Amino acid sequence: MPPTRWIVAEPVPSAIRAAAPALSPVLAQILYNRGLLQPGVSAETLTRFLSPRWEDGLHDPFLMADMQPAVERILHAIEHQEKIGVYGHYDADGITAMVLLAQVLDYLGGHPLLYLPSRSDDYGVNATGIAELASQGARLLISVDCGIRSFTAPEVAARYGIDVVITDHHTVLCQEGREVLPPALAVLNPMRADCPYPYKGLAGVGVAFKLAQALLQARGRRTGNDGGNFAKWLLDLVCLGTVADVVDILDENRTLVRLGLQVLQHARRPGLSALMEAAGTRRERLNVDAVAFQLAPRINAAARLGTPQTSLDLLLAAGTATARPLAQQLNALNQRRQRLTQEALAMVAQRYGDTLTEHKAIIAAGPWPAGILGLIAGKLAETYNRPVAVVETGGAGELHGSARSRPGFHIAEALGQCADLLTQFGGHAQAAGFSLPASNLEAFGERLRALADAYIPEEALAPTLVIDALLEPEQVNAALLAEVQALEPCGQGNPAPVFAMYGARVCGAETFGATNNHLRLMLDSPGRPLRVTGWGMGALAKTLRPGNLVDLAFSLKEDAYVGLALDALDIAVS
Repeated sequence: MPPTRWIVAEPVPSAIRAAAPALSPVLAQILYNRGLLQPGVSAETLTRFLSPRWEDGLHDPFLMADMQPAVERILHAIEHQEKIGVYGHYDADGITAMVLLAQVLDYLGGHPLLYLPSRSDDYGVNATGIAELASQGARLLISVDCGIRSFTAPEVAARYGIDVVITDHHTVLCQEGREVLPPALAVLNPMRADCPYPYKGLAGVGVAFKLAQALLQARGRRTGNDGGNFAKWLLDLVCLGTVADVVDILDENRTLVRLGLQVLQHARRPGLSALMEAAGTRRERLNVDAVAFQLAPRINAAARLGTPQTSLDLLLAAGTATARPLAQQLNALNQRRQRLTQEALAMVAQRYGDTLTEHKAIIAAGPWPAGILGLIAGKLAETYNRPVAVVETGGAGELHGSARSRPGFHIAEALGQCADLLTQFGGHAQAAGFSLPASNLEAFGERLRALADAYIPEEALAPTLVIDALLEPEQVNAALLAEVQALEPCGQGNPAPVFAMYGARVCGAETFGATNNHLRLMLDSPGRPLRVTGWGMGALAKTLRPGNLVDLAFSLKEDAYVGLALDALDIAVS
C-alpha cells in the first residue's frame, strides 16, 4: 500500500473566526472542519451542538410525513383492543426498534405481536411474516427498519384485513425521476423527498422513536401525561441501534446518542446490563466506541451465525437470571464470528492475491456464511480504500451479497446501475445488500468494476488522513483534552479530532506487549514529556533514538493511569 497522505484542513477564514470569539482557536477550527462553524451561525446553535439537551435537541415528530394518520390508526387499534403486529429486521438497528416500539405499545395499553425474520428470509416485509401475524389475530402491522421497498406487502396484508404502517430509513426507490412508495396506510421515512422532517439521517430505531414520541404526545393531549420520562428511558435502545447502524451522529442523532449513553450507564435494562458484563464493558467509561465495538457486534452476532431471536430475547429479558445466559450465548457467537471473519480474509488474500487491486472496486466470492459477508466487505474496503462487494457462493441458484464503500462512491446508487442483473438490492451510500442469480455473477462483477474504474479518480485510492489542526507540543494539554471531550459523542459524521505535529523531538522509544509489537514513544514538551502509544508500530522503535525528529498524526485520549495520552495514527521520521 502507498504511504498515507495527510490532508491538513484549511484554516478558518478570519471573518468566520471573528464571529465566534469565545471559542478557542483549536475548537473553532474543528467545528469549522465539521461544517458547524459557518457564516451567520448563532452561539445558541453551537451551544446546542456542544451541550445537546432533551428540551431543545429533538424535532417535532409530527413534522414527519404521514405521522398523523399513523398515530390515529395506532391509537384506534389500542383503544379498540386490536392486536398490533410489529414486523422487525434482524440487525441491531431493527431489533432495538422492535423492542422500543413493543415497549411503547405495551405502555399505552396495546397488544403487540412480534415477528422477527431471520437472515435467510426474503428481505423486507414478506408474505410469510404477514401470514404468521394474521394467524395470531393482528389487525394492524407496523414495520421497523424495513418495508420501504416492500411494494406488495400492503396488498398481501389487506387480504387478511390488516392495515400497514411502514417505518424505515433506507433509500426510497426512484423510477423515471419519481419516488415510488409502497401503498401502505402510512409510510414514515425522513428520506422521502416529500417529507418535511428537518433531519434525514435517523436510523431505523430513530424513526421508531419518533413514532413513539408522537404516540405519547397524542395520548398526552387527552390524559395530560405525555410520557416524557418514560420516553427518555428508551434512549438506551436508540443509542445502541443508531451507533450500530453507523449513521451520522449529528443533529438529532447527536442528542439521542449522547443522552442514550447516559441511560446505558445506568443499565436499567437487564439484558444490556448482562451484555456489558459479558463484554467487559466499563460503564463509567462508556462511549460510542464501546457501543460500536463491544455491544453492537454481540447483538448482531445472533443473526450472523445463529438466530436473531436470541438478541431479541436478551433485550426483552425481565431479569438478570434470564439475561445472563443469553448474553453468554451472544459472547460465544461473537468470538466465533471473529474467527470466521479472519479465516475468510485469509482465504481472500490467498485466492485473489495482487489481483484484488487491479480495478478500483473489489468483487470477492466464496463459501462464507451469509452473516459475515458485510464484515468481510468492510475489512477489505478499509484495507484497500475502495468499494467492495462480497458474494456467498453456497447456493445453487440465488446468491446473496453485501457491499461496502468509501466516501465518494455511493454504493447503493452503483447497485442501482446494476439493477437488471440483480434480484433485489437496497442500502445506503456506504453499505448495501443484494441478491442475484448465480449466472449473473460474472457480469455483475464486470459492471461494478467498470463503474468504479470510470468514476473513482486514481488519487482517491491512496490512504488519506484528514488532519483537523497542526499543533505545537505546548498546545497538547489538559485544556485541549477537555475541548476534545466536549465534542463527544464522536463517530460517523463527527469523527474524533485528528491532530498533527511536525518535527517533534523524541525523548525515548521502547516496545511493549506480549510480542513487543506496540510502540511507546516519549516526545519533548514543556513541563513534561508527551506519552504516545503506537499500536502495532513496535518495529519503529529500532529506528528511533533520543533527539530524532518525527512527524506525528494522533488522537487525544484520557488514560486512567497517566492522564493525557496520545494515540499515534501515523509516524514518519523527519
